[in-house]
Amino acid sequence: HSTKSSEEMTTLKDYVKRQGWDYGEGYMVGTPDTDEVVDYLYEQPVIPAQAVGSDGEIDEAMIYTQTEKCFQWPRNRNRYQGPLILLRQTDKFDIAFWSRGNLTYNSEVLGIALNGKVTENHFQFFKRLMSSRKVFRAWVSLTSAKAGIQHATAINKSDIDDCPFPENEADLDISANEEIILSDAFDYYRDFQRLGDEAEMMRPSGEDDYRDYVEVFARQINAVHKKLRPLPVQTWAGLCCQPFVFGSARPDWKDAAALTDKLAGLLRSKSSATLTTLRILRIFDGPFVFLIKPARLRYWLKSIALRDADEALADLRALGF
Repeated sequence: HSTKSSEEMTTLKDYVKRQGWDYGEGYMVGTPDTDEVVDYLYEQPVIPAQAVGSDGEIDEAMIYTQTEKCFQWPRNRNRYQGPLILLRQTDKFDIAFWSRGNLTYNSEVLGIALNGKVTENHFQFFKRLMSSRKVFRAWVSLTSAKAGIQHATAINKSDIDDCPFPENEADLDISANEEIILSDAFDYYRDFQRLGDEAEMMRPSGEDDYRDYVEVFARQINAVHKKLRPLPVQTWAGLCCQPFVFGSARPDWKDAAALTDKLAGLLRSKSSATLTTLRILRIFDGPFVFLIKPARLRYWLKSIALRDADEALADLRALGF
């Protein structure tokens, strides 16, 4: 990764400015300085911020015609000249590309007007913006005073301006594991901080969650030991056991159901009248590795698989492997 400091690295605002593109927020309705009709806004198509989609597309059904004639801050005419790259000012970093004529938008949207033409450079820039969203989200989460307080938190233009955008795209390359951590931090932990037990990561875990988990866990272990493979998950009331094996052996689950109460007691330890501690069991038995945890998504996230794999590798070293 690059050794440049954040002060030395080109920001998104710097990069756009160097291209000579008009960049900034859309209009703001309010008490105007004059009664002059702003003809490049009045009766022109308007895209609301909600129509800027997370997949790079625009919900065209939401576009409407402007009925206001006068504006407090109309901004300059060029800002609405298509083609446009539109960024919704929230920490989700919804971005969309508009290539069909002029389009107006309010101050909840940042627009990058591409000088009236579309080139390969524009498409590459948009593609890079889309691929950098995880980094941008993490950056804003760390630097913005507003991010993370509400779902899809509104952020300031300056928060987006300062996102790192080096000339050499490789300076922002992140590894697969770093991408997992960034994704889980934004997609799950941010809402958990705000919603607590109502957050998505507190829901019961399912087959897709276990599949994602074991893929990451096995990959990490096999980078050192090889031949670890997952076995079918076993679930009991509120509990989940994810087994792995080195080689081709199969565990005997004949009396597994009888262990339910015992496992529940091992996992849940009552520290006081008001505090209950949840334990994670990691059992090594011959060629088998058993991970036993509550059946909640928070325990089976891919970022947790990274942590569990690190701890399992440490255990294996201590066991002489």
